[in-house]
Amino acid sequence: MLTLDAIEAQGSAVAALRRAIARDRVASAYLFEGPSGVGKEQAALGFAAEAIGPGGADAAQLRERIAGDKHPDVRVFRPRDEGKRNIPVDFVRDEILPVARYAPFESARAFLVFPDADVSFPMEQPAAANALLKTLEEPRRGVTFILLAPRPDALLQTIRSRCQRLRFGPLPPATLERILAERGVSPEARGPVQRVLRRMKPVTARKIAAGSGALKSRSRRSSKARPSTTAEIVPSTRMPSRRSA
Repeated sequence: MLTLDAIEAQGSAVAALRRAIARDRVASAYLFEGPSGVGKEQAALGFAAEAIGPGGADAAQLRERIAGDKHPDVRVFRPRDEGKRNIPVDFVRDEILPVARYAPFESARAFLVFPDADVSFPMEQPAAANALLKTLEEPRRGVTFILLAPRPDALLQTIRSRCQRLRFGPLPPATLERILAERGVSPEARGPVQRVLRRMKPVTARKIAAGSGALKSRSRRSSKARPSTTAEIVPSTRMPSRRSA
């Protein structure tokens, strides 16, 4: 469920986000930093839902739209699926900045969320980050950028300095154990799965539910030896198949 109540073991970060909403002091840019798989993306979407949304019965519909990537004022821009996965500068100029320039479309606020921002905007490929920088410096009223980064130091310092930084810590072992149990991972597989998660690039605990079989298989191998209503402005948040950086 896309609520801040669903975020586990991140009390300080959740409290800071709740205070921002209560005091009507939502920042123009946030950097959620910390390990992968600890709830940063869910927190970003839950924060957006609570900051934008109505209460009561309409809240469920709002969260459903956000979860389905169908709300024009909550957009998620992920790294591309090829090459070094960084977002090309022309994609920033042609697809991301128009959203930041014209949003919000139907709410009082809009949120642009960037999972793995350290991959999308790496320091060694600064053109896209620099194209985003001016908008971060002079944001449109009501528009908030949320960058999620396991490795915040891989981002340009100028990007980091424009963001309010919130730290997300590792999930306690007992919390991860319970989440694995809730997602149907068998008791005998939980130990190997947790050991695999410590070795591999982390994934969200809730993704384990869909891929628990694959993780179990991987753990066995380890013992032997991852459209929007504004389509006329931004056709898609998915990265195009391009080789240019």
